[in-house]
Amino acid sequence: MRPSVVADRDTNCTDVPGGPQALTFFNQDLPLAVSEQYRASDAPGSWGAVGNSTGGYCALKLAMTNPARYGAAAGLSADYFARQDGKTGDLYAGSKAYKNENDLTWRLEHMPPPPVSLLVSTSKTGEENYEPTLKFAAAAKPPTHVTKLIRDEGGHNFQTWREEYPVVLGWLDKELSAKK
Repeated sequence: MRPSVVADRDTNCTDVPGGPQALTFFNQDLPLAVSEQYRASDAPGSWGAVGNSTGGYCALKLAMTNPARYGAAAGLSADYFARQDGKTGDLYAGSKAYKNENDLTWRLEHMPPPPVSLLVSTSKTGEENYEPTLKFAAAAKPPTHVTKLIRDEGGHNFQTWREEYPVVLGWLDKELSAKK
């Protein structure tokens, strides 16, 4: 799914003050709709999320903000904060505190660590998020567990992500099975 709930606005999975409630949609509304139509588990931490780029930020954010639902998440070439531009507008209504809460590294450094397993991927060359990924992983404290998938070469592209998905799906299966 796209990490936005309205056309022509990139919400970065954020509950925008006075605007779209994207995080609530993905954390509450979507799981409820899926559970009403399919035999999805409602056991604590039994859901997982995976995404790349902005979707990777969203996947990590879902698990970090709703560990009762999402026990594991993988962010491939993820940002750890929401980039703001003309398509996002002001996601935080000018609030520095709310902006900080949506910065995933800040959350790990300043808020209680959520009981989740996270996988982050990057490449030593060809990727802009290499250093931020190392900083994010270093900030994690138990019960948060971060696994790093670091390639020598790669990049912010679908070829790299296609090559990572088999590893990520195996990891996700193992992590969610351990939560049962």
